[in-house]
Amino acid sequence: MANITESDGDIIRVTFEQPVRAPAPGQSAVFYDAEGCVLGGGEISASF
Repeated sequence: MANITESDGDIIRVTFEQPVRAPAPGQSAVFYDAEGCVLGGGEISASF
């Protein structure tokens, strides 16, 4: 599970409840609802 919050303009911040292995800038982030339908996505610009 993850928390998704809007930041400045078209930037969102995703915070995971458990560590996620190797997210990296340039990769895609895709968001799904409980039924598996795509809600949206974008390119990862930074990871911390």
